[in-house]
Amino acid sequence: MDWNYHRTSHNTSEQIPMIKSFPKNATVFTSNGQRVIQPLFCKEHREIGDWFIELNAPLEFQSYLEHDMIIVVATKEKGNQPFRIKNPKVTSKVEVKAFHIGFDSANHAVELSTVTNANCTTALTTLLTNTEDTTNFTVYSDITTLKTFSVVNLSLYDALRQIADEYNGVLDFDGWQIRITANIGADNGVVLAYGKNIQESEITENWDLVVTKLKPIGNDGILLTPEWLTADVSYDRPYTKIMTFDSDNVSNLALVAQLYLDRYKVPRVNYKVKADVEQNVALGDAVVVKARQFTTSAEVLSYDYNPISQRVIAVEFGNFRPTLKNFFSEMTQAVEEKAVKKAQLKIDDMAGEIEAYADNKIELAVGTAIGGQDSILPYTQDTWEVGGLDVSTGGTVSNSEYLRTKTTGLVSPSIDIVLTCSSLIDPTTTAILFYTSANAFISAFSFTGRERKITTPSNAYYFKVRARKSAGGTFNLSEMPSHWVRVTPIQKYLKGARYEFTDTNFAIKNNLGDTVLTADIAGNLEMIGKVTATSGKIGRFDISGDDLVYTSDLFNKEYDYSDISKLRRILAGLDTPTDYENEVYDTNNSGTLTITDLSQIVAYVESGTPLPTPRRQIRSVIRIGTTSGEIKTTAVSAGGHTGQTFVMKADKLTGELIDVKILSAKDVVLNGESIMTNGTWSPTVIGTTTAGTGTYLAQVGKYTKIGRKVNFDIQLTWTAHTGTGNMEVTLPFNNGDSWSPVVVIPSSLTYANQLGAMCVPNVARIRFYTFASNIAFTAGLTLDTSASVFISGSYMV
Repeated sequence: MDWNYHRTSHNTSEQIPMIKSFPKNATVFTSNGQRVIQPLFCKEHREIGDWFIELNAPLEFQSYLEHDMIIVVATKEKGNQPFRIKNPKVTSKVEVKAFHIGFDSANHAVELSTVTNANCTTALTTLLTNTEDTTNFTVYSDITTLKTFSVVNLSLYDALRQIADEYNGVLDFDGWQIRITANIGADNGVVLAYGKNIQESEITENWDLVVTKLKPIGNDGILLTPEWLTADVSYDRPYTKIMTFDSDNVSNLALVAQLYLDRYKVPRVNYKVKADVEQNVALGDAVVVKARQFTTSAEVLSYDYNPISQRVIAVEFGNFRPTLKNFFSEMTQAVEEKAVKKAQLKIDDMAGEIEAYADNKIELAVGTAIGGQDSILPYTQDTWEVGGLDVSTGGTVSNSEYLRTKTTGLVSPSIDIVLTCSSLIDPTTTAILFYTSANAFISAFSFTGRERKITTPSNAYYFKVRARKSAGGTFNLSEMPSHWVRVTPIQKYLKGARYEFTDTNFAIKNNLGDTVLTADIAGNLEMIGKVTATSGKIGRFDISGDDLVYTSDLFNKEYDYSDISKLRRILAGLDTPTDYENEVYDTNNSGTLTITDLSQIVAYVESGTPLPTPRRQIRSVIRIGTTSGEIKTTAVSAGGHTGQTFVMKADKLTGELIDVKILSAKDVVLNGESIMTNGTWSPTVIGTTTAGTGTYLAQVGKYTKIGRKVNFDIQLTWTAHTGTGNMEVTLPFNNGDSWSPVVVIPSSLTYANQLGAMCVPNVARIRFYTFASNIAFTAGLTLDTSASVFISGSYMV
């Protein structure tokens, strides 16, 4: 779905979401389903490779929570999603565990599917084509890498896992859509710190692969110069290793070894937080962990979410799982270590990007500054040492008035960073110095003020900082971090765009530097340009595929004459009531529709007599179809039953019940036929033997047709008529199958006894008769050559 926005903004507010039940064979979940479930408990659990709902509900919902039925739940990240129920347990309540519909793929099989030099989307499309039995799945991928491989004798789910493995992607589901993308999650600046928000966590640290000093050896004994690489962290005891790498040249060996050192210079950590849970998290989001001895990057591995309270109730962070369970396989430490050591790197000279591939899909990054956190320059005292830095050469100097960083920090080239310092620091002599990946000095920038924005050099890889006090004199380590210095990245370039953080807002800019989206701390969102989405929310509108869906709050059902007519037909046995009608027309809450309900509604509509309380309530679900051009309004009862739907499309309005005080229309059509029309025709006088013709001085015919009934008026004056036999006059429509009498006022018409006329069955004619008292009217009236008649009557067609 596409919209074009220009400086629109809103404050978001959430409504309590509905949990809806659908039958086992449902494939579309845009309605309210069979029943809206009111749970006693509901929890969404999500992690890579596992996504399910745990739900408890009263027994009244048991028939809507059976095995293989589908429930639709408003999830944390992806809005309404379908989950299939597996083996519900029934005690004093119904206990349900339902897995995302995407895991239906485990019940399909693939004998053989082969692709040659194909991207991920093609591989997925080919896989579905070769899947036994038809599926409802669609596919999406943003990975353009070309691969050649085959899938042989696997379930569809395991085949999807293999494809994700082949393309170094992440498998995910969104409704029926299968997604394999390069990554998931984002960096929202979440920081975990001991003594703060991870103090009461369940904490696991694994130090088995830690290395802080590394001598890498490549193929044929290739060595680096210098031979040893040293990490920028150290511990109470050494972690020194000599390791072999599958690399054929010095340049590649240096890159791979540095990646390995950066990956394993800190232990693998895992935190399960259940108190004071961070709410602004999504699966795969990057977080920064500040432990007692190290700072490392981690990601959101799983979370538990309450869809009713719309709160995260537990979250797991880390850079590994204690059970070593991940999406791809059960790994051992040796497998992980071997995979990273054999990583092959491909350098894109045009884009200046480095891609790392590893057998077990470990994500490796080079020189990426961490955006959105306080600073990439740690505050701790052990980061600093006494002494200065020469801003001309980049070397160290002995000067007790300065503190300098002990080791170099990583920074990305050509990004904007902000240099800030406390009032106790002298900004004019405090400086940041940049170095290449070979540790060659590039340039230095002084802070100059309390805050300065600069762009890092295009070949920057490392940085160091020197700091001096405003008061001058000896700078002691004990004075840190109260004398603080910050180096904060404020923007990155990502797929042709860049984003920027400030203290009050977040902004995205295009390649020209124009701001296209801002979000501030007050919750306001401002966008320019086109926004594409197939799910999510805009205010109280849900984005559902190509539609916008608005669900109102419950309100009292208002009744009118259309409801009276409908209920009369139900009570007369002409219509069978729907679940919706059984609920909303049961005004006396007896559980059955009776004449009492009709009397109460009639009294309410005609005289305003109050209805019994509690009143029946409904809500409106308004669906705006952006591609279909339709606006649909559906009534839904408080019990979740769907009522009538009105559809407005272009110049047409369709629906079931309509209430108006006055209806003015030239033509009213019912079931394809006009139910009320006005018209004229030219009636003629004819003979039954020979019709003949005449000269008409007056020839007027008017009618009103209401449904099957025709009311008409005729005025005729004729001379010199040539017809013979008995007299008849033509009508606008054929009569039905019965005789219908009419009123005739003659003038200069020759007849004996009494004059009468009847509409003849099954033809469009009036036949004239004469009859005497107590005699049947069987004699026709002979046609006069000249006369006048006025006729008025009605008949059923």
